[in-house]
Amino acid sequence: MYPTKMEANGHIYKINTDYRVALACFKALYDTEINDIERFYAIETLLLGPDVDEADDVILKDKIEKYLSCEREENIESDEERDYDYVQDEALTKISIRQCYNNFDVGKLEYLHWYEYNELIDGLTDECAINRVREIRTTDVSKIDDQRQKEKILKAQERYAIKEHHKKTKEEEEIDEFWAKIERGGRNE
Repeated sequence: MYPTKMEANGHIYKINTDYRVALACFKALYDTEINDIERFYAIETLLLGPDVDEADDVILKDKIEKYLSCEREENIESDEERDYDYVQDEALTKISIRQCYNNFDVGKLEYLHWYEYNELIDGLTDECAINRVREIRTTDVSKIDDQRQKEKILKAQERYAIKEHHKKTKEEEEIDEFWAKIERGGRNE
């Protein structure tokens, strides 16, 4: 059974579980026009509605991150070693789902749970378009001897590279450093 609610401090919040809402959360996550606090509140409002008790925000932040990652261990904000991006790869993912599931068009559905959407992605074959792109992104060109083949893969990797969505402002970096210093107990390391 897929999650439909989140609990924090005795409050129960119904999750808007449609995959399109989760994709909108990722778009908010990558929005460079808003700061981290606005980004969190945008995502929280998209998923749980506007009536969330502020006292629940700290607990809900972790739960929202777990929900958006479908309870997987990877951090949704981490760009390290990623071969897939929900926003950048959305159209190619929908094409691949149609390709692999007998013209099943998720865009025409009234509703599809976020976890089920991810299960469809996980079930895609190696031959589908998005998984071919993922393979290109992760190909180790240092193991390719043929120079022409290596150049071809490098061009494809450049074409399909995951783009950086949110670059922190100097102010956000200073705030992060401030909190890191506090967490270290004020020690400079």
